[in-house]
Amino acid sequence: MNDELRGEKWGRKFPGSTNTRDLSGNFRLAVEDFLYAMKEAGIRVAINATYRPPQRSDLMHYAWRLARKQLDPHNTFQKWRV
Repeated sequence: MNDELRGEKWGRKFPGSTNTRDLSGNFRLAVEDFLYAMKEAGIRVAINATYRPPQRSDLMHYAWRLARKQLDPHNTFQKWRV
């Protein structure tokens, strides 16, 4: 298998973010207000991602659909010429 296709390498090649500072404008403010309200209510909050590059989002989307046999694996990754 092409080592370039492994999740860990994709993660380093297309880094995302878990920081609300990477959100934009009013959406960032709304998210931060919401997080504050949840924490004040005693809810523990763990942010997995605030941003994923399109390449990683696509990979996750297609991997999910392939796992559920909703796509033909021979045609799915033509976009990346894999």
